Amino acid sequence: MAEQESSTTAAPPCEFETRPAGNTEYSWCKAVPSGTGITVLALLSKSHDISLLQNALHKLQNSNPILKSKLHYEPTTNSYSYIIPSTSHLQIQPFDLSSTAQILQQLKIPNHTSISDFHLILEHELNKNSWVNTATSSDHSDTDVLFPSIYRLSDEKWAVTLRIHTSTCDRAAALALLRKLLELMSSEKGKGINENEGGGVESELGEKMEVGLGIEEYIPAGKANKPFWARGMDMVGYGLN
Repeated sequence: MAEQESSTTAAPPCEFETRPAGNTEYSWCKAVPSGTGITVLALLSKSHDISLLQNALHKLQNSNPILKSKLHYEPTTNSYSYIIPSTSHLQIQPFDLSSTAQILQQLKIPNHTSISDFHLILEHELNKNSWVNTATSSDHSDTDVLFPSIYRLSDEKWAVTLRIHTSTCDRAAALALLRKLLELMSSEKGKGINENEGGGVESELGEKMEVGLGIEEYIPAGKANKPFWARGMDMVGYGLN
């Protein structure tokens, strides 16, 4: 008869973390299905190295773990939470010249030739709502909070877009996120040049950070009703809206 395992055997490490949405995040989770609360970052690029962009995004997710998460809705408690895996499974959706042209053809308005293709792609991404059925779908499947895409506008121009659930990246944080992404892409490009020259630089995934708390949890205990913190929360709310 096989000997039973000791009760002190260490449990396998958890492959994901979960964090409930804070009050402000919950408000956005309720608003996004109606179309309000989608953050889109867009870059016009002369390069289309998807592997470089993918590596940079993985590093961005490691330093901002909430961007790796899937949004989960629990109907029994009418609550939202973030499920954050230990490893990113992010995939960039590419659109070739033909696919991009079809999208642009549907978006273009007669006699409005002044609107650039890049602007039209930005509008297209803003109108794509991956979370519209988060709380109404019968299977209540979890949904990523970040969707990257790359559109080929011409032989020499590409539009890179990041569509993000605003509860994880509001417009106040978007600029900082964009700057960090550009830094990481520049770093990845530099490593590629060194490797081609025989430098043998090893690409790393970057330091993994802890999952942050909801905004409200950073307010010291007993201070939430003080004018300073109350007005601060109002200011954050105005910034998000």
